[in-house]
Amino acid sequence: MLQNKLKIALIGPIPPPAGGIASWTLRMLHSDFASRYVDFVHIDESVIAGREIYGREAKRSLSQELKRCFRIWGDLRTALKGGDVDAVHASIPAAPLSMLREIVCASIANRFGVPFIIHFRCTIPNYVTNGITSWLLGLLLSRSEAAIVLNRASEKFLNEFYRTPTYLVPNFVSSAELEISREALRTYDGPLRSVLYTGGIIESKGAFDILKIARELPNIEFRLAGKGDFPSDIPVPSNVVLLGQLSKDAILDEYGKADAFLFLSRFKGEGFSNSLVEAMSAGLPCVVTDWAANADMIGEDGGFVVDYHDLGSVVGALEYLNEGERRREMGSANSSKAAQLYSEETVISKYIDLYRAVAGER
Repeated sequence: MLQNKLKIALIGPIPPPAGGIASWTLRMLHSDFASRYVDFVHIDESVIAGREIYGREAKRSLSQELKRCFRIWGDLRTALKGGDVDAVHASIPAAPLSMLREIVCASIANRFGVPFIIHFRCTIPNYVTNGITSWLLGLLLSRSEAAIVLNRASEKFLNEFYRTPTYLVPNFVSSAELEISREALRTYDGPLRSVLYTGGIIESKGAFDILKIARELPNIEFRLAGKGDFPSDIPVPSNVVLLGQLSKDAILDEYGKADAFLFLSRFKGEGFSNSLVEAMSAGLPCVVTDWAANADMIGEDGGFVVDYHDLGSVVGALEYLNEGERRREMGSANSSKAAQLYSEETVISKYIDLYRAVAGER
């Protein structure tokens, strides 16, 4: 790696509100490993106050969005005027308005002669489904030196239809998160007692399906950590515990005490789940939907991959995990995979190599 630090303009939101891109941006900015090689200039792309990532509150105001965009574009111009930025790295879902905003960001970077890297924090084929979105994606890629994707479906899509160099780079877990598998309070002895889910309490994240599964398995406690609640007209079984939005330390404690992890997302914006990789690093066997990067992540030995509409298979998978040794084997496979493929040093090294490659083209 380069001894001299790179200077990277990192465009992305930070919490609040919490969300996948915001959490990732915060991880990058606070990474001890990245700080050895990169000085980040953060261009804050946070949503306007009062708008949330999940639920009914996720409404847009045109005037607020325009104000937000002009703020982002102005901050980017200011960062690039010094002439010492090596590359711009922007993270978005492949939604039309997000791509429009980043086309302007890319054009600004192009005008200053600075390479632009677009990072798609989603599964691209879920968004690019018609001529307009295809055209926007092509326009954005034509102004980008490289594209980063989170899963194989996105990589295949870009390689098949576009020419911009594409790199598959997963999310990462910190060293502290990798340590929780060694410090876990759980034991693998005895029956399956506690199943954990972390994420938004919304239907498309699979939270409503967990209620149905809990009714089928009354002897298991289902613990749901995240922002949101169920509608008042939906009865919540007594073995479902809503934990609310927890601190990072409290979340790690939940991973350490759980027996298994359940992630039944079909959320359109899903690309590579931070929650799932954290659960893997904690040594938890996982039952997941065949969605986004889920199957890529746990493979064949880290748990079960099911169709999102097949709740019977979810029940069967959890019944199979009632035996402690099976949980131990799958959890150990997940913990090892997380340490090898998704550690902070492994993943951020990929970013730094990419930064070097595009900066060398200036």
